[in-house]
Amino acid sequence: MNSGLPPKSLLQATRYFQDPDVCVDFVAAMRWPDGVTCPHCEGKRVSYLSSRRIWKCMAKECHKQFSVKTQSVFEDSPIPLDKWLVAVWLVVNCKNGISRHFSHRSILS
Repeated sequence: MNSGLPPKSLLQATRYFQDPDVCVDFVAAMRWPDGVTCPHCEGKRVSYLSSRRIWKCMAKECHKQFSVKTQSVFEDSPIPLDKWLVAVWLVVNCKNGISRHFSHRSILS
């Protein structure tokens, strides 16, 4: 269903980001272009736990678990990534900006 190409319209963005795995892959690629790094110790040895969509640091001193939301603006938000990424897409792609009311109505309803 996902073509792998970046979305060009709001409808495409909504469909593109509806899969949680796509959201995680998208944010991980943007956040760690050179490969996933532990945000706690900056270690490169990490293991992905696909059933929970998190990584575990394999560094001897660390062993912490983290997600793409860890230590980001999304970390404490109860809003899921699929909604956030559509909102970010809207902000980035609207030439004249968008109102808060419009974004809330378009994304959360």
